[in-house]
Amino acid sequence: MKQKRHNILKRVLIVDDDADIRLALRALLRDAGYEVVGEAPDGIKAMALVEKHKPAIVLLDICMPGTSGLDVMLEIKEILPLTKVVMISGDATSEHVTTAMERGASGFIVKPFNFNNVIKNLERALIDAAKAMKNAKPEDLNKPGLLEQNEQAKAEEAETKEPPVADDKGPDGTEEKVESTKNAKTPEAD
Repeated sequence: MKQKRHNILKRVLIVDDDADIRLALRALLRDAGYEVVGEAPDGIKAMALVEKHKPAIVLLDICMPGTSGLDVMLEIKEILPLTKVVMISGDATSEHVTTAMERGASGFIVKPFNFNNVIKNLERALIDAAKAMKNAKPEDLNKPGLLEQNEQAKAEEAETKEPPVADDKGPDGTEEKVESTKNAKTPEAD
């Protein structure tokens, strides 16, 4: 069961206006065992995917057409407070980094990125996501999206449980002979 929850927390959405960056991140994440649940080139499409897939982690570019990634992060945090956001930017000014961290980013990846930095930021976000799920306050469970994340996690965990095994004992405790119907012929089959 624990492995399944770990997989739920490795669900990642990639948001960047550069298709080559999305492609490189997708390949890198899949090789590292993460599930890429979607990709978006802008904030509007990102929010639709966030609401649909409820990822545990979002890799989010700061500078995109339309809405800034910093504003998109606030929207994500509003509907899915446990989702961790790792910001991506080619413009890693101290102002961008500070603003991102103040608004709740779990990490910051500078373009051009390297494999180790991306994985290190994702692992940190994964640990943060696991802690957030474990330490969620009861009042947070009523927030839109969060309840759905928890219900999704419970449903996926339930699917991994083994069904109960019936024993071959009768009501009096003695063994009953159970005939297999696997190879039995039915009257219609004759």
